[in-house]
Amino acid sequence: MEMASKGLFSNFWTGSKRESYTTETQQFTMFERPPGRSKKDIGSCKSAIMQAESYYNPNRADLYDIYAEQLDFDAHLKGITEKRTLNILNKEIVYVDQDGEIIEDVTGFFSIPDFEDFLRDAFETRYWGYSLFEFDYKDGFNYTLIPRKHVRPESKIVVRNQTDATGIQYNTPDVEKFVLSFGKTKDLGILKTAVYYSVYKRNTYGDWGNYVELAGNNFELIKYSGNDIMLKNATENALKKTGANGQVAIPDGVDVDFINKSSTSQNQLFEGFTQKLNDEQSKLILGQTMTTDDGSSRSQAEVHQTQQNDIFFADEQYILAFLNFKFKKKLPNWGLNQEGTFTFKKRENILAMLEQDKALKDLGYVFTPEYLKEKYNIND
Repeated sequence: MEMASKGLFSNFWTGSKRESYTTETQQFTMFERPPGRSKKDIGSCKSAIMQAESYYNPNRADLYDIYAEQLDFDAHLKGITEKRTLNILNKEIVYVDQDGEIIEDVTGFFSIPDFEDFLRDAFETRYWGYSLFEFDYKDGFNYTLIPRKHVRPESKIVVRNQTDATGIQYNTPDVEKFVLSFGKTKDLGILKTAVYYSVYKRNTYGDWGNYVELAGNNFELIKYSGNDIMLKNATENALKKTGANGQVAIPDGVDVDFINKSSTSQNQLFEGFTQKLNDEQSKLILGQTMTTDDGSSRSQAEVHQTQQNDIFFADEQYILAFLNFKFKKKLPNWGLNQEGTFTFKKRENILAMLEQDKALKDLGYVFTPEYLKEKYNIND
C-alpha cells in the first residue's frame, strides 16, 4: 500500500514571495511505499548495492528497504546502533559564546523534543549515508526528514515515486533556504556492510527453526517380520493412542524404537555461527564486542571500552561539525544569533570532585561552608 505524503515544500512556501514555485510544489505529491518484506539473500543485497551505485541511474530504494527490514527484525543490530545513537542523545547540547557562556535564548529555542528527534535523524546519517531535511521557519523549530528512498544525492533531486529518475531539484538558490543535506553524495552508510550479517542471521534462524521443529520430535522406527498389513495397521493405531505417560501397548512380534534426532553439536553449529555474525556487527558498529557480551577478562574489557569510547568521541565531533558548519547557517531564518557555537554541556562528576577535595583536605586545605554550598549546590 502506498502512502501519499503532503506536497513537498508546499507548507513552507505558501504565502511566500516565491509564487512561481508555490504552484509547482503544491502539485507535487510523494508516494512513499513501505519497505518490501520479501525474503532477502546475499544476492538481493549485492543487487541493491549495484543499483545504488549505478553510474547512470543510481537508486537507493531497494537497498534502503533492506536497511529498514533488518533494523526491524535484527535485535542485535538494532541494539548496537541504538547504543551508539544514545551516546549523542543522552548528552545535553547548548549554544555558547566565545567565552563559553551559554546563550540562553538560542539554547532554549532548541530545548524541545522536536530538536532531539532532529539530532537522532541527523546522527543516523552515519548508518544510512545521506539525509535531506526540510525546515519550516514560521512557528518555532520543526522539520521534516525527506524519505531517504526518494532522495537522489547524485543529481540533487527529490522524486515523486521511489522508482522515478526525475523530480524536484533541491540545490537551487530558492530551495536551499528551506532544506539542508547531510552526508556524502556516494556514501551508503555503515549499514551497507552490517546488513550482510543480518541477512545471514535471519536465514540461519530460519534453518535453525526448521531443525528444532524436526529434531525436537521423536521418530518412530517400527520393525516387524513379514508383510502383515493388519499387524502394521494395528501397530500404527497403538502408537497413535500413546498415553501422556509414554505407555503404549504394542502387538506381539513388533519392535519399536523411539529415536531423537536432536544433536548438541548441530545446535552449537547454529549458535556459534550466529554469535560470530553478531560479533562482526559489534566490531563494525562499536569497534569491539565486550561491552555488549561477556568478555574473557577485565583487562580485555577495559581495552574494548576504550575502543568504544574512541568511536563515541568521533561521533560527538561528527554531530558538532554538522551543527556548527552546516545547520548553524539556518539560524538567521529563525531570527537567532549565528555568532555562537553548539557544544555538549559538561557534566559534573560529583564522585571525582569529592575525591579531589578529600585529597586537598588531607594535604591541609580548609574549605569554608560557602565554598561547599556553592560547589555542591547544597541548600540549607
